[in-house]
Amino acid sequence: EDISLSIAGRVSEETVPEEAAQTERATLSVTDTAAQEETEKEAEELTAEETEEETEEAEEESAGSSETLETTATGDDGIVAMDVSGIVENCMPSIVAITNVSVEEVESYFYGTQGYEVESAGSGIIIAQNEEELMIATNNHVVEDSQEMTVCFTVDAEDPEDLVVPAVTKGTDAAHDLAVVAVALEDIPDEVLEQLKIATLGSSEDLKVGETAIAIGNALGVGQTVTCGIISALEREVTTDAGTFTELQPDAAINFGCSGGALLNGRG
Repeated sequence: EDISLSIAGRVSEETVPEEAAQTERATLSVTDTAAQEETEKEAEELTAEETEEETEEAEEESAGSSETLETTATGDDGIVAMDVSGIVENCMPSIVAITNVSVEEVESYFYGTQGYEVESAGSGIIIAQNEEELMIATNNHVVEDSQEMTVCFTVDAEDPEDLVVPAVTKGTDAAHDLAVVAVALEDIPDEVLEQLKIATLGSSEDLKVGETAIAIGNALGVGQTVTCGIISALEREVTTDAGTFTELQPDAAINFGCSGGALLNGRG
């Protein structure tokens, strides 16, 4: 029994130090892992701070550089001054060219007063549609004294003659130089009618000086032309033979034939 107890005692004494060592190693392992994770976290925070500082320095250098301002367009990713092609493409189907044939009386010393047919060109905007007609807004002086009038739509057609249809004056307001022209729906080929759009009208009360101004009209009677600028002034008084009018003043070029056309803002 003494021998057995002695051996058992030695076994127990040897086992205890070994278990303590294992526990110590496990504790050291956990401590090392935590220390390593903390070190990695500090390294990540330091890297993030360095990256942020480098980004701020790069932005400051970019802001102070004038190289990108040498031209208004410096490639696909460069500076583009202005592109209104999307607005023009969307609004063009609501713009029309108006051709008006009127009679002008001319006095002659030998033959007295004689009348001559005079053809003039203008523009208009499709503003409404009812069951029988399209309504087009234009200027009164475009349709004044009209004997015969046609409207040419600005869309695609296999036969260009399908774009030209007869029109009549529905009403005028000479004091404000406004007129409404109507085109019968039955005179418009289906191929043309399905491409037309009714213009969305804005309010001049919402305009601000400096806003984009895009003018579309039948300049000089040769077809729709686009010019672009800004609103230079609001409520500008203009006096003509017809009276005094309060107008918007854009710096976009307005040529003969543009009368009655559209003046668009940056939202079309």
